Amino acid sequence: MPNHTGNTRPRLLSQLVTASRRFSGPVKLLLLYLLVINLLTFILFGVDKYKAIHGLWRIREAVLLGLSLAGGSVGGLLGMWVFHHKIRVLQFRLGLPLMAVLQLLLLFLGLR
Repeated sequence: MPNHTGNTRPRLLSQLVTASRRFSGPVKLLLLYLLVINLLTFILFGVDKYKAIHGLWRIREAVLLGLSLAGGSVGGLLGMWVFHHKIRVLQFRLGLPLMAVLQLLLLFLGLR
């Protein structure tokens, strides 16, 4: 949709900018942290899958689980799904969904 300068922005980006105006400084920092940690976790799941396929040194499971626990569980879940990685490992198959539910619940309750 065109903006006042005649340029077009993706609708999602426009909605994110509009939504970000609702939050104060500390909340914006928290949301930025969550965005970065989830993006990093997602990327590392992809890198580890690539390394697994090519027989290279792998990223430790403790690192992937630690990043997920530190707030990147949604990125970890997306990484598991997109890259079909760690889907047979019980700690990931059960742990990441549990972490994600708890983290999203805490975020929802904290933003209320």
